[in-house]
Amino acid sequence: MGAKTALAQNDQSNGFLYATRSLVGLAAFGSLLLVTIFGTYSLTAPERGFPLPTVALFASITVTLGLMRLGSKHPNTLSKIKQSVKYIALIAGIIGALCLLFEDLWVVSGIVEGAGIAALSLMWVLDLCRYTYRMLTMLLPSAATIAALITAPILALGLPPQTMAIIALVLVLATNAIIWPSNSIWNMAGLAITGEQSQKRAITASNDRWTYATIGLDIGFAIGAAYYLFRFSEDIASASAPFPFILFICGAVACAGIFLLCRHNKDDYQLEAFAKDYIALTVALCGLPMTLLATSAAITCVAVLMLVMMVQLIIVAIASIEFIRFEELSPLWYASEESFVAGGATLGLIFTGTCLALTPNLPGFPIAVFVVVTFNIFSQTRINLGSFPTNEFFKSLEDSTATHTQETEPASSPPYINGSPSDEGELIGTQNGAWKRKISLVCEEYQLSPRQSQILEVLAKGRDARYIESHFCISNSTAKSHIYNIYCKLDIHSRQELLDIIESTQIH
Repeated sequence: MGAKTALAQNDQSNGFLYATRSLVGLAAFGSLLLVTIFGTYSLTAPERGFPLPTVALFASITVTLGLMRLGSKHPNTLSKIKQSVKYIALIAGIIGALCLLFEDLWVVSGIVEGAGIAALSLMWVLDLCRYTYRMLTMLLPSAATIAALITAPILALGLPPQTMAIIALVLVLATNAIIWPSNSIWNMAGLAITGEQSQKRAITASNDRWTYATIGLDIGFAIGAAYYLFRFSEDIASASAPFPFILFICGAVACAGIFLLCRHNKDDYQLEAFAKDYIALTVALCGLPMTLLATSAAITCVAVLMLVMMVQLIIVAIASIEFIRFEELSPLWYASEESFVAGGATLGLIFTGTCLALTPNLPGFPIAVFVVVTFNIFSQTRINLGSFPTNEFFKSLEDSTATHTQETEPASSPPYINGSPSDEGELIGTQNGAWKRKISLVCEEYQLSPRQSQILEVLAKGRDARYIESHFCISNSTAKSHIYNIYCKLDIHSRQELLDIIESTQIH
């Protein structure tokens, strides 16, 4: 007993050390991202134009993540190129930081740093796949909050380019030093899965792209709108220091992290479903009043929009990491899907910046708001098509569980096979074996993934999403998403139809 207790304590200690290491590394990575995105703001005078390095950074991340899809065509590609990924993350990060020393190379810095950040993000996704959903809901919001609190005073001081370059270089070295020794990240099961196999497992991916692109576009719009509101507001832009804008951005990130930390023990599905189902409404309520209100009030609307989008972005990041781990998807393939977030942010920045830069005194602002709101309304219809069923749908399934539990238990529900055995023990064994064989045949016929096959077996016993959540240590939304994916593959809409398919399957 003493040895077991000591072993358990050692495991807890190692788990705490791993989590602490990941938190520090993620905070350094988040700080690097904020410094790279908004660092050039503090280096430019108020009369300067739109921050092209920020656009270059998002565009570079989009292209780099998109190119990762090419590597997902063959299994174990990531294991073979792991050294290349590690060196790209390090070398590109160092070069990008050093380019901040020269004003003419700030755009180059954004391009090069974007490639390094994309490689780093892939490595951190692999590292975070070791954690359960509950741990992820603590790690990512905590890291975002710490990164914002670290970055705010650095950027608000308006430090010279030499100092900014040194800070960026330190952050690059810090996050790489923490993630490099983690060799276990290159051994996860998903590395052997191809992009084609991943696409079959994640059947809602094509609709999820609308969610990613919309979130990215709204974030780009909010950053661009805030940038120009602070630049051209007479009472704010008169200050030489960039403190208001930096406080605005970092404050939104920190508040989003704190909000999610306060909710990490609550029902995540409620928040995730609400945030996804009302993206267009949120943008409309925050965006349309901007065209009618004074600058200070418009900035408040942008702040609310930025906060909501930051919350949504962290939720999407957590859900994506959990989905890669639980469904054993190809990280390269799923990373290419996330490029839609960076691509949306790039388009949002370019469009908003163009509308506002080409029209003095902000007359282009209503045009930008109208187009962004219109796009959100259109994309909301596509997002809703890809959303898994509502709580009411699953409530109806849960209400029927009690009715069908006796039918679906393998020991009592399967029909007799080849007559009725005389021995009671033989009867139970035969029924169990036949029922499981039928489930296996259904999984093969409909090409369910190994994880979907496990969940189907649990569903066939009358279990619900809550049980799956607890049994597999996943979030409630992930459990419901898997149930929905299984129902789509089997082309069914109720638990009774599921049972009918299993019972009607013939054993050859």
